[in-house]
Amino acid sequence: GIKLRLPTDARATIAARITNGGISTQGLSIQNRGEMSNRRLDADLNGGGPRISLEGTNGGIIIGAR
Repeated sequence: GIKLRLPTDARATIAARITNGGISTQGLSIQNRGEMSNRRLDADLNGGGPRISLEGTNGGIIIGAR
């Protein structure tokens, strides 16, 4: 799996994809930009900023506050 921890005031545009597993966000101000499902997330963090791309096959993706 993938774990990403970001400061709560970070600005980013996030694109996350996982084949087998799920995606969760914890403690961050995420605004959906389009499709959002258990396996796909397109969102802005605090209004957007530099792009962060996360892709995986097995496990899950956790994006949380640091």
